[in-house]
Amino acid sequence: MKKGKVWRSAAAVLVLIFMLGLLPVSASAAEIVSSGTCGVNLVWTLNNEGVLTISGTGDMVDGDPPWFPFRESILSVVVSRGVTSIGNRAFFECSNLTDVALPSSLTDIGDQAFAYCLSLVNVSVPEGVTGIGKDAFYCCYKLTGVTLPSTLSSIGSAAFAICPEFAGFNVAAGNNVFSSRDGVLFTKDGKTLLQYPRSKPDAEYTIPYGTEQVANGAIMDCFKLTTLYFSEGLTSIGENAVQNCSKLTSVYLPASLASVGARAFNYCVALTDVYYAGDANAWGRISVGADNNPLLWATLHPSTKVPYNGTNPALKHGLVEDEDGFWRFYKDGVLQSSYSGLVEDESGWWYVIRGEVNLNYTGLATNENGTFYIYKGQLANWRTGCEWVNGQYCEFYEGQLTEWKTDATVVDLNGDGTTWVTMRCGRLDPHYTGLCSNENGWWYAFDGKMNFDYTGLVTNDYGTWYIYKGQLANWRTGLEMVNGELCEFYQGQLTTWKGSELEQYGSDWYYMTAGRVDSGYTGLAATGNGTFYVWQGQLANWVTGLETVNGELCEFYQGQLTEWKTDAWVVDPNGDNHWTAMRCGRVDPSYTGIGENANGVWYLTNGAIDFTYTGLQTNAYGTWYVYKGQLETWHDGIEEIGANWYYIYKGQLTEWFTGDFEEGGVVYHVESGVVTGWN
Repeated sequence: MKKGKVWRSAAAVLVLIFMLGLLPVSASAAEIVSSGTCGVNLVWTLNNEGVLTISGTGDMVDGDPPWFPFRESILSVVVSRGVTSIGNRAFFECSNLTDVALPSSLTDIGDQAFAYCLSLVNVSVPEGVTGIGKDAFYCCYKLTGVTLPSTLSSIGSAAFAICPEFAGFNVAAGNNVFSSRDGVLFTKDGKTLLQYPRSKPDAEYTIPYGTEQVANGAIMDCFKLTTLYFSEGLTSIGENAVQNCSKLTSVYLPASLASVGARAFNYCVALTDVYYAGDANAWGRISVGADNNPLLWATLHPSTKVPYNGTNPALKHGLVEDEDGFWRFYKDGVLQSSYSGLVEDESGWWYVIRGEVNLNYTGLATNENGTFYIYKGQLANWRTGCEWVNGQYCEFYEGQLTEWKTDATVVDLNGDGTTWVTMRCGRLDPHYTGLCSNENGWWYAFDGKMNFDYTGLVTNDYGTWYIYKGQLANWRTGLEMVNGELCEFYQGQLTTWKGSELEQYGSDWYYMTAGRVDSGYTGLAATGNGTFYVWQGQLANWVTGLETVNGELCEFYQGQLTEWKTDAWVVDPNGDNHWTAMRCGRVDPSYTGIGENANGVWYLTNGAIDFTYTGLQTNAYGTWYVYKGQLETWHDGIEEIGANWYYIYKGQLTEWFTGDFEEGGVVYHVESGVVTGWN
């Protein structure tokens, strides 16, 4: 072997040994410092590198957690997939915690869960979380921002309070409760400003047009703000709303303002000027809560509307009447000249073309919420019913085209009862064929018009229906001949849900399955009144006698199985002298006893006449003399049967007779039909 190969082999062995951990390495695995449980199915471990790992399934316990004594040693937290909640105070006062990884299984973050995590910088709340508790991130001094998921539906009070570095919220698209605008948190509809980031760098802020209230504490402790513009339409400023904005010097308040909550402007020590759009009398009617001296002591500038000069974009927002008398659509002071569609203001919805309200337009307009009837520029929400619009017949509900009405409806096109047509999704449907409705019932339409000549069946998604002269015959319950076919209906609907049963029509009975005559069926049908022979879907009441049905020999009387004939009846089904017993209308191959037919009375064993048998047999009517399988009803006299002699009368043992009986000159002494002696 060559030396090179030896070295290569040795190297391979060393690599293998290293991989197997047989040789010491310089880096060592982190050691577990402490561990335990933190929920019914949750466990936790803390290693010597400050990593707290929580794993398992279900909710975390509330209250001070088991790792609380180690809280200052925790540097990062990993919450594994399967954990569904962060408990109250779970990471309270983990002052050195900088990094948190939250799983997609999480649904709830508890009260004070991360309060006083002084080193935590950023948090991304995963999709699936629906609630963040009160004070959840209270006093997270280094927290700069948070991403909120589309699933979030509740945020507790002061959840992000006293976070001096907090610069903005980011709410995921699709959230139905919250929204964010330029980092500021609002309700989804924008009507309530929920929280302004404490460390947002802007000196001026304009509360957007459409905001109606500022929530309690929403702009509290925002020490960088110097000027606040409250847009027209805002009605209330909540308690503590702007408290302790120590650099705020001026505010612009709208004429729509009705109330200012207690302490709303408390500790705004630099506030000197209040610009109010209403007059002094209106200012006096505003409800101002306690501890708002900075607001009340500042210089009031009533009836002041600050002209639009580019510094206050909210002054032109929404529909605005310009100096030339035309109404135009603005967003934050910018004319929306490329926008065409519907815009809402306090008087209703208006149709805008290229940024300008078009009062000459009558027709349809569509947005993400539907299609609407516009009359002279305004959405005609007073209009419910049918209307000709630009040459087409449409149906509206409060001004909206009824596109959700996918089931066809019937309307009187000209109002004179001569032309009935179908509408679907709010428009005429000239191609529709099927069922449609109006206040008078359900009707059959063909190519968009009522077909009053049609009588027959029609099927839709809900079932099959009986149509009589164009109308759904919901008054019809029972059997009906429709276009030569016998059908069963319940309130006009074919009873496709019903199983097989016999139903009477006229003087005849029919075997119905799923609402129709089952003409392919030949066999037996059982009812509460008996069992009947059905031939090609009809009760065969013309059949009396024996009939083979589906391989079984049965006896019928006017189509009914003779189940009441409990006494055995002897038949020769094949005409080859192989006689068998019938009972209750069927062959009884196990029957042993007495049976009869037109030729006499017979003794059968296991369903067949036993021609080898001679002796006595007893049934419900007495004890009988059987000779070679036949009961000899004509026989009278003394008969030796086996080892005994008996007195037989018309084939029956005279069990009722005790006395002397003379036959052939011999007198026999008889007791209960048995001969006990003779002379």
